[in-house]
Amino acid sequence: MAKTLKGRALGGGTVEGEAVVSKMMFNWAGAFNPVTGEIIDPRHDCTGMKLGDKVFIYSYSRGSTTNPAIFMEGVRNKVNPIALVMLEMEPMTMMGVASGAVFYNVKIPAVDHTDLNPIEVIKTGDKVRVNGDTGIVEVL
Repeated sequence: MAKTLKGRALGGGTVEGEAVVSKMMFNWAGAFNPVTGEIIDPRHDCTGMKLGDKVFIYSYSRGSTTNPAIFMEGVRNKVNPIALVMLEMEPMTMMGVASGAVFYNVKIPAVDHTDLNPIEVIKTGDKVRVNGDTGIVEVL
């Protein structure tokens, strides 16, 4: 049965893809390999998973001002997630999303503040549609 979450639209466009869901915070600068798209932090609950062509769903980002550069390098190498769904987007990750659109013409739909907790509703492997213009996330 399809489920729909409504949140705040942050990055434009609409995509469909397989979800990778993490219950942990994420640090793009320390946990993501921007050449391979793999989560490389051995303490992370998604270690070894590749984010390329996936919808990445997680709670919050942590880290530094290096996050946008690492995120953008993943966009340049075409190993970035195709969408982000978070409990709350922080400015450095949003800068990476916005920079990908400006520098590489790659829109990455992003949604946060959903009415249902996406980490509880969506499971890794679920097919989801993320609309970054309306803030709608659908589990298909």
